[in-house]
Amino acid sequence: MASFGVGEKLRAERVRQGLSLADIATQTRISERFLEAIEKEDFDRLPGLVFTRNFVRQFATALKTDADPLLAQLPRVDIE
Repeated sequence: MASFGVGEKLRAERVRQGLSLADIATQTRISERFLEAIEKEDFDRLPGLVFTRNFVRQFATALKTDADPLLAQLPRVDIE
């Protein structure tokens, strides 16, 4: 999956707020390794696009930031 800048935005906001990946993992119950993969935009390490979008939403929510602009940068899940 291509890079979209989503991970860098989340990482920058997390650092700005003085939070660690462990803090976010505790709040979201998402594994630190998945959160790290999001920040590094290594989306291939995540279980799939549905999970990626959900994890990004939860990560943004934990940072009290709007997830919609971030999700708009990710591919959509087409349900037929």
